[in-house]
Amino acid sequence: MSNIDFKTQGVMRYPHLVTASASPEYPDNEAWGVNILVKVGTVEHSELMKCVNQIINDDFGGTLPAGANNCVTALTGDLDGWVSLNIKQPVKINSGEFKGRANDRPTLVDENHQPILDDSEIQHGNIAFVAGRLQGYTRGAGGISCYLRGTMVTNQRGELDPADLSSRPTSRDLFGGMTPSSVSVNPNPITATSTPITGAVPIPAKVVPTSPSSGKVMTAKALGATYESFIDLGWTDVTLIEHGMMEPPGGDMPF
Repeated sequence: MSNIDFKTQGVMRYPHLVTASASPEYPDNEAWGVNILVKVGTVEHSELMKCVNQIINDDFGGTLPAGANNCVTALTGDLDGWVSLNIKQPVKINSGEFKGRANDRPTLVDENHQPILDDSEIQHGNIAFVAGRLQGYTRGAGGISCYLRGTMVTNQRGELDPADLSSRPTSRDLFGGMTPSSVSVNPNPITATSTPITGAVPIPAKVVPTSPSSGKVMTAKALGATYESFIDLGWTDVTLIEHGMMEPPGGDMPF
C-alpha cells in the first residue's frame, strides 16, 4: 500500500496532543491526535485532496470500497464548506515504518518552536500546522489512515465560531427558524397530572434503532431519537458516543 508525507494547516478540533486518549481506530491502545478543519477551496484543501486522491487511485483503483474509512471527511450543517482531517499516532506502534517506542509522542511545539508540555497551552479553535503521513490499508473494509508526525500550535484564532466546533448542537440546530411569532401556544398544556400522550412509553435503557441495518444502539439519553435523526443534524458517531447518546461499538470509547 502506498503512503504520502504531507504538511497542512487548519483549525484545531478535539486536540489530544499532550495526553493520549482512547481511540476506536486502535483497539486496546491509545493515541495522540487532533482533527484539523480545512476550508474547501483553499490551497491547503487542494493539496490535501490531491494526496488523498492519489492513494485512492494507487491502492483502490480510483474508488474506495463500500464501508471503507477515509481520514478526510466533508462536514455538514454549520461547518458545511469544510473538511475534517482526523490525524493520529497510536502510543504502541508495532509494525511498518512507524514502528517505535511506547510513549514516543509526536513532536509538539508552539509557533516559536518551543516544546508544549501542558494541555492548557493548546486552545480548541486555534490554527495549527501538522505534518503527517497518509497511508492506504486493507484490514477490515480498508481505507486511508493518517499518522501524526508533529504539530505546531499557534495563538491565532481560526475563523470558525467556537460554538460550531463543539460536539453539542448549536442554538441554530435547536431553534433555527423559530421566532416568537412562529410559536403557537397550546391553551391546554400537558402537566404532570395530565393524561399522557397516547402511545407514550417510558424510555428504556437502550432504544433499538429504527434502521437495524445501521447497527447503532442509542441510549436513554437520546430520548428516543433515532441515529439517523442525529446524523441529519450534523452529529457524528464520535460526538454521539462522547455525549452518551449512543453505545460505542464493541465497548470502544471514541477519541
